[in-house]
Amino acid sequence: MTWLETHEEALWARFPAFRILEEGLLSLNRPVTIVETGGLRILNNVTGDGNSTYLWHDITMRTGGNVTSIDIDPQCAVHCRQEFYQKVTPVTMDSVEALANIDTPIDLLYLDSKDVDFDNDGAAAFHALIECLTAYQKINAGGFIAVDDNKNGRGKGRLVAEFADLHGWVCEHDGYVKIWRIT
Repeated sequence: MTWLETHEEALWARFPAFRILEEGLLSLNRPVTIVETGGLRILNNVTGDGNSTYLWHDITMRTGGNVTSIDIDPQCAVHCRQEFYQKVTPVTMDSVEALANIDTPIDLLYLDSKDVDFDNDGAAAFHALIECLTAYQKINAGGFIAVDDNKNGRGKGRLVAEFADLHGWVCEHDGYVKIWRIT
């Protein structure tokens, strides 16, 4: 069984989006490059944080390629090195600065770096938009942008959704994790 299949129940609202991303990345039939903002804060906290890094690692173990996991907290890099002996490169830096320094094409940009307060989502939504604006031109045609932590029209992806609409990106999933495919 894959990591995703093993954790379906624990992932609850994230599972449908993770399935779409897994299938989409596997369908590329080549090594993939995944960049996530917001790293592995707590080990094996699938029901809380989702621990997406485990899924990205599993996908790149099957396809080849690599994961860059960006977080400003140095403990996230410690967790990455502890859990993943290959395929995942932790970067301890401000996410916007780190995204600006990436010079390789991206197949999945997964934005999850700033905690969100759903009653006051402005700071988290703005931060995700700045991350998107910094990196979206680096995404391969057929690649994905996904933003975690959304519900009832609020969350980190609220402003990215407006930007995506302006650019005509195809919305693949509008749930707890919002996904757009770049054509």
